[in-house]
Amino acid sequence: MANHYVKCPHCGATLSVPDEYINDNRLHCSQCNQNFDNNKKPAKERVVSASDKQVESMGFTGWTKQQKRGLWCLVFLVCVILYHCGAFESDGVPQIGDRVTVVSDTWGTLDEESSERLGDAMVADDAVGRYELTRQGKSKYIWKGSKGKVIHGSWTQVQIRFDDGSLWWVATDAVKKE
Repeated sequence: MANHYVKCPHCGATLSVPDEYINDNRLHCSQCNQNFDNNKKPAKERVVSASDKQVESMGFTGWTKQQKRGLWCLVFLVCVILYHCGAFESDGVPQIGDRVTVVSDTWGTLDEESSERLGDAMVADDAVGRYELTRQGKSKYIWKGSKGKVIHGSWTQVQIRFDDGSLWWVATDAVKKE
């Protein structure tokens, strides 16, 4: 025997209503001694047939072999179409050997360790840290329009040999393929 809880609209008290009184149209609050309408009548339960239970329980494992085969054929066909449309080609990340142009003024670093130190200094807005890396020759300000060839690359940065002969690591979002 479960109790249901209803809030009194007059005083705001939470009342415990036994099962036998939950269907009554009017309820009585023992706190403020007021009567009020019962708006919390329980909803009627939906009758579920055996076939509905089978359909609800049937997931991907309930599919027939023919349905699974058709689904895989459809997925394969979509992948082939996307491949021929060039959807899997990456234009954004330069590959080794590509000629690139710097599209925004940025900082270049001599090695990946210096790149981390420069990133920390830039996040902290540490002008002294940037100056020290520049003075030591481990970082350089690279101007927009500089051109070079990608020597090594990753998703976040590429190593570029610029036309002046220098070799610097630069963020991939600061360069564009020619």
